[in-house]
Amino acid sequence: MLKYSLETETSAATVYNNLGSIYNDQGEYDKAYTYYTKAVETELNMTSPNQRVIATYYSNIGNVCNVQKRYTEAIEMLEKSVEIRLKVLPANHPDMGTSLINISQVLNALGQYEKAINYLKKAFENNFNSLPPDHPSSSIIRNNLGQLYHRQGKFKEAREMYERSLEIQLKVFLADHPDIAWTYNNIAVMYEGDGDSTEALGYYHKALQIELHSLPLNHPDIAATYNNLASLLQE
Repeated sequence: MLKYSLETETSAATVYNNLGSIYNDQGEYDKAYTYYTKAVETELNMTSPNQRVIATYYSNIGNVCNVQKRYTEAIEMLEKSVEIRLKVLPANHPDMGTSLINISQVLNALGQYEKAINYLKKAFENNFNSLPPDHPSSSIIRNNLGQLYHRQGKFKEAREMYERSLEIQLKVFLADHPDIAWTYNNIAVMYEGDGDSTEALGYYHKALQIELHSLPLNHPDIAATYNNLASLLQE
């Protein structure tokens, strides 16, 4: 019979979380949600739950809910994560910046652009005080700001954010990293919205090339890029 020790409990929660991350990376979000939920339930049932780890698990659940457009649950999970992190971490800890970025992404999806921008500016300030200037988190903040500025019709500001984000990503990631494809897609959407179909097409192709090399062929991001290309070519 297996002796269910404290170490075994910790390992079980970690394994569930890791499985959730694998399914999340593959675009299998229902399975990711299931395993992330098992992770937090397992950790909460431990004799001495690790609050910092629980905050991470709640954050992971919130991010999956955001992708699935379950925004109310996403905000609930992300706010739980922030509440815990405020208790157990210094105010300028990088994980706090991550929480602010995650909440801003949900607000972006809900169309609350000014609120989302405010959260991202707080995250940028947090990262400025706690991380190197070329840390990947800085590229995420700039990418998200670019999306928000674009949606507000501020194309110059959006372009500046995307270009700086891409500069950081090309410096710190391998050339086929999915985050670079994400930036190329955002730049393509910006050019398409600005009426420059030639530039948009070029960036969509760059994004697709990376996605086909780095993601499973059934990943939703690949389908989304093909859909963007098809829509552009039909115009």
